[in-house]
Amino acid sequence: MFRDCAYRRDVLRLCFHDVDFIPPDVDKSQIVEYQPEDADRVVEFVHKHRDGIHLILCACEAGISRSAALSAAIAVGLLSNHFQPRKGVPNRRVYLETVLAWARHA
Repeated sequence: MFRDCAYRRDVLRLCFHDVDFIPPDVDKSQIVEYQPEDADRVVEFVHKHRDGIHLILCACEAGISRSAALSAAIAVGLLSNHFQPRKGVPNRRVYLETVLAWARHA
């Protein structure tokens, strides 16, 4: 998906399922959840590359929930914005964990 490109600085790959909340009766052993450590990796990655870049590309399998949540949380962290969804709701867990990571790395 991300072939070599003269403009690309780096790639951070994270693998987790698109889940906000896992009901207690669901077998968690089959689900990879977004963790605070993943959020820390995102914030550290952005901090590492924030000078001299003009674009951060966030992509996920469906391009609806996880990437939207990360994009919104990155905007909050970089621009001190507050995210107001216009349509749909990004993955709340990804969004909140990443916003909390910005606070931890402030």
